[in-house]
This record gives sequence, C-alpha cells and structure tokens, in this order.
Amino acid sequence: MTESRKKNPLILIVDDVPKNIQILGMILGKDYRIVVAMNGPAALKQVEKVLPDLILLDVMMPDMDGFETCTRLKSSPRTKDIPVIFLTARTDAEDIVKGFETGAADYLSKPFNANELMVRVRTHTDLKFCKEQLGISKEETEKMSNERQELARLFHEIISLLKQTENDDSFLRVRLMAMAQNGLDIIAPAGKMSDPEDSVRR
Repeated sequence: MTESRKKNPLILIVDDVPKNIQILGMILGKDYRIVVAMNGPAALKQVEKVLPDLILLDVMMPDMDGFETCTRLKSSPRTKDIPVIFLTARTDAEDIVKGFETGAADYLSKPFNANELMVRVRTHTDLKFCKEQLGISKEETEKMSNERQELARLFHEIISLLKQTENDDSFLRVRLMAMAQNGLDIIAPAGKMSDPEDSVRR
C-alpha cells in the first residue's frame, strides 16, 4: 500500500441515476478519486480493470440489483475484501438485514447527509488500510521468524559438526565454534529459538 493511495483512496460509485452520481462526486471528489458505474454488470467490469478501496452501491437498479452485485463481489477472492456501503431509500429492517447478509460493511439511507457520508466513507477506508497493514505485518513477522529458525538450524549444524572434532584444538575450529555460538546468542533475543536437539552443549 502506497502512502499516496492511503491519502487519496479510490471510490467506485454504482448508481443508475446520473444525478445521484453527480452529487456523490461533488461531496467526495475533493478527498477521493472517483470512478463510476451505472449498473451492477458495469460495476463488475469496472473492478476487473481497477480495484477500488471502497464501493458505494445503490440497491435499486434494473437487471442486477445491489444485493446481487454485492454477493458477486464478495464471492470473488479478488474483490471480497473491498468494503461496500449500500445507498438506498429502502430502510425497512428486512432490506437492511439482507444487505449485511450479502457482505455489506454499512448502510446509508437516501437522502443522505453529506457529513455522515464523509464520516462513514473515511471510517471504512481507514479500516481497510489498517487490515491491509496488519496483513503485511503478519507476513513479514512470519518471514522473519522462518529466517531466524533457518539461521538457528545452520548454527546448530555447524556446532554439531565441530563437536565431532573435539580433539582438534586448532585455531580454526575454536574460532568457528565461537562464531556459531555468537550467532545463536545474537538471534535468540529476536525470537525464541528451538534447538533441534533441545539443548546446546558447549
């Protein structure tokens, strides 16, 4: 995730009414990059070209409504993590529940308040970026842990080989033993290392 993308997220607006898209664009355009789609199929094609950071999705659209569009987005590994906020005049409990069941992150009633819209959009884009960062951190942590374990294994192998020549008091053997043990001492604080033989006998 680049810093510029975090500061200027990409929002996909999906609505079959041009006036609604215009209003949303006026509200969000100063802080976000905007792409639009006039219906569900167009939205699915749009996300094949570029992945938005958030989708504002109208529920009542011809051919493919917002519920089906959201279901398809959430069924794809490529788009399932994109937060979807439904924008709709339908506010009965059954529709709201259905929206969340399809995977929506939030629900905003029309006509919407501009300040409320901005707050909800910012909240969900920030949450998405935080989740992405945590995912990267987890991967990096696992990678570092694996690398430490591999280093520890190599040092243990060196020590094991050197122990097989205990009667050899050459400078090289003593120096290699010290270097291997020093390597173990350095990486040990960074992560709990396990000795393949459960102990290191100096």
